[in-house]
Amino acid sequence: MQNSGDVFGFGRGCKSVVFFSAVVTLLVWLPSCWAKSAAEGPVFRGERKNFQQVPTDIPPETNKIYLSFNSIRSLSTGAFNHVPECIVLDLSNNEISDIPGNVFRGLHKLKKLLLKGNKILQMKDNAFEGLDVLQVLDLSHNVIEKMSAQVFSKGLKNLQTLNLYHNQISMIENGTFVRLSNLQYLDLRQNLISTMQSGSFTGLNVLKDLYLTENKISTIQSGTFVHVFVLNLHLDNNQISQIQVGAFTEQSILGSLILSGNNIIDLLVGVFSSLAQCKLLNLANNQISEIKVGTFTGLKNLGTLDLSRNNIPHLPD
Repeated sequence: MQNSGDVFGFGRGCKSVVFFSAVVTLLVWLPSCWAKSAAEGPVFRGERKNFQQVPTDIPPETNKIYLSFNSIRSLSTGAFNHVPECIVLDLSNNEISDIPGNVFRGLHKLKKLLLKGNKILQMKDNAFEGLDVLQVLDLSHNVIEKMSAQVFSKGLKNLQTLNLYHNQISMIENGTFVRLSNLQYLDLRQNLISTMQSGSFTGLNVLKDLYLTENKISTIQSGTFVHVFVLNLHLDNNQISQIQVGAFTEQSILGSLILSGNNIIDLLVGVFSSLAQCKLLNLANNQISEIKVGTFTGLKNLGTLDLSRNNIPHLPD
């Protein structure tokens, strides 16, 4: 007969717990994917189980739910109402194509939501409403083409990491991120972004890293980064040929600016004048042929300037 330690430890894939007495018989069924450990707490391990939809029998006390590598195609409103203690929800590598409104409402304790590797094309305006303590949202490796300026406007007030790497986003609307005042990491690498409106990143006041690497940006317009404060700005491997004066206005705390691997031929005098705290400026692998006197005026704390792999015959005295 199995001892109580085995049963309550769930160490042998226990699927049920049975209690017998002379007076009453109590039968409690537990999902075979469910386990409880001192390290992680109550966990539902449902990876690679060929689920077609979110299971409805996950115990309500579960705080981590792993449902990656299944065949879940859609999420219904209220699908997670029965797991209010969940702090980590992993829905990566499924076949989800749409995020409906209010689908995560009820997950008031959720801190990490992983949706990478799906087929998400669109997200409703109130898709993330109610996720007030969420810190990490991973939407990388999907097929998102555009985002309404309202999609991140409800909930997400404590979001710190937003990963949109490798989608099909072509434009950032003005005000898209305005409500994400605590965001520290924004990854937009490998999209199709060609246009950034003035104020596209307004409201991002504590951003540490903004990655716009490997897009199709050709011009950085004046005011593009107005009302945003970022420490490290990555614009490498785009198609940038022009940077307007005023493009980096208000970037008083910018520490590193990466512009390597573009098509920059000419640098306008004054384009870097507001970057007093910048310590690293990478302009390698462009087509710069001349450096005018005063080009780097304002870069008072610059420690590293990379101009390698350009066409500069000599630098001004």
